[in-house]
Amino acid sequence: MTRLNYIPILFSSALLALAFMQVILAPASKSNFTVSKFTLAQDEMKIVELSLKPGDRYIIGLETTGLSDLYVLGGRDAETFKKDGSVPSTATGFHFLKTLTYALPSQTGGTYLILVKQREAGEVTLRIEPGLIDDATRKLRSGKEVLRNSFESVLPKDARLTLPVYQFIPGTKLHLNVEGDAMVALLDMDGFYAYSKGRKQLSDLCKTSNCLKGSGSLSLDSEDFVDLYLVAEDSRSPTKLSMQVIATEKMLFYVGTCS
Repeated sequence: MTRLNYIPILFSSALLALAFMQVILAPASKSNFTVSKFTLAQDEMKIVELSLKPGDRYIIGLETTGLSDLYVLGGRDAETFKKDGSVPSTATGFHFLKTLTYALPSQTGGTYLILVKQREAGEVTLRIEPGLIDDATRKLRSGKEVLRNSFESVLPKDARLTLPVYQFIPGTKLHLNVEGDAMVALLDMDGFYAYSKGRKQLSDLCKTSNCLKGSGSLSLDSEDFVDLYLVAEDSRSPTKLSMQVIATEKMLFYVGTCS
């Protein structure tokens, strides 16, 4: 699973002690999926613990009537969270979500934590669907495309979003769609570093090939192992962003499997 660095969001350990936090143990059945429906208040959190075997590829799905953040923690990231309640900067995270589909493959197996934290109160539906890396790989070999992740977020007025583009490697393609008036850009590592350090404004890094000023769409094909970041700001009204990262058969030439 691709790991990219980004600005960390920390939850205090005191948050873990609150009574509203709940833990769901999702079954590891290969043939069934689980659907959990619950209501979360603002800042309330739900935790799902998954145990994957080597070769598993689970699909995580989320829908909410409010706005959610979702984090995926495995290995040391999960241990850190259990120890002090903080989400490490290496954790996979999505923000301001209305919907999310995320493929979680594991070559070695292990325990993963799925954290759902509500930015705006609402009902949440969380779907966990077990699967196998081999099944997804066979689809690619047959010439079919395989979704790696997709999400729809709503950026509130005057909010800012910074998000790594996860699982975007050679042999994959990206589709981005924007509905609203925010400035939205896809930045490489150098551009994101300059932006995050305040050395350049987003407008300085905005080009026709990587940026939308208001509603529109962008599509990119990955041809190299380059970190990419999604940045959105200057929204004078709520802006809807949706993005998909899709694996093609070409990905097998670079990594061999749909992991």
